Amino acid sequence: MNTTQNNSGADALKKYSVNLRKVFTSFMRSNGQVSMDNFVADVLANPISAGFDPSVTLLSKDDWKTIYDYLKTATI
Repeated sequence: MNTTQNNSGADALKKYSVNLRKVFTSFMRSNGQVSMDNFVADVLANPISAGFDPSVTLLSKDDWKTIYDYLKTATI
């Protein structure tokens, strides 16, 4: 497990979330089976209801990958 990658994922998640419980709950409802592109599309459709800050609309694909990969490992 890459600790640096996990730390950056946790840091990004903390920075761009407003409700970590909602973030983890919505991700876990998908059983981690949703693709990154679908996850991002779902979040961008309504960031606040997914537990994210609206500023996530400005994230790069690499930033989303970092968050997505962290959520996948943190919810196993």
